[in-house]
Amino acid sequence: MEYVHGQGDIDYFYHYNLGILKIENSILTVKFGEDNKQWLEIKCKSVDQEDVIEFSDCIISTKRNENDQVIEESIGYKFKFNNKTKYEFRKHYIWLKQDDNSKKKLKIRVYELVITFQGYTKKYCFNKDELDPISDYFTSTTVVENFERYGGTLSDEIDPSVPIKPDQINDKKGFWTTKNIIATVVSSVAVIISVLIVAIIIRYRISRHSIEA
Repeated sequence: MEYVHGQGDIDYFYHYNLGILKIENSILTVKFGEDNKQWLEIKCKSVDQEDVIEFSDCIISTKRNENDQVIEESIGYKFKFNNKTKYEFRKHYIWLKQDDNSKKKLKIRVYELVITFQGYTKKYCFNKDELDPISDYFTSTTVVENFERYGGTLSDEIDPSVPIKPDQINDKKGFWTTKNIIATVVSSVAVIISVLIVAIIIRYRISRHSIEA
């Protein structure tokens, strides 16, 4: 992950810089770096519903050192993840910016990430062959759900880590269901990066459709 302040002026954050990853008091927090040094933090409101986990009002904050001011960017999207679905993303390269004239950008390279909800019965995959950059803006009021409408594939897959109980077996369809809504993040930053990835996918595809029309 890179935060670009201007041309040639870049802060780099790697997976081994990850210091905080938690959901507490309905807030998802992901933080890279240390308070007295260079750091970047992402916070989102989290709502755990019966069949959906919702993330909204995300704020990206960064500070270069203890004497600098904190820089903040907001993400206006609201995202709803089905907790019966496993999500996989591969080879995405995303640039987020304020507007076309802004020098400040957040660049994210995602080689492989997975979000797993315990007891899932579906798998959604959005994979690319190359890290082709896609540029988009921080702000929007779009509500994003049912991701397969925008690309990728949705298929049946049963969570192998949870034993199948007799009362969970459907003789006709051969798969089980569960009401367990515990979310497990398999990739260290899978949830928040997925939020950003989906923002790019949606806006990129909408823009393409508008041009073709």
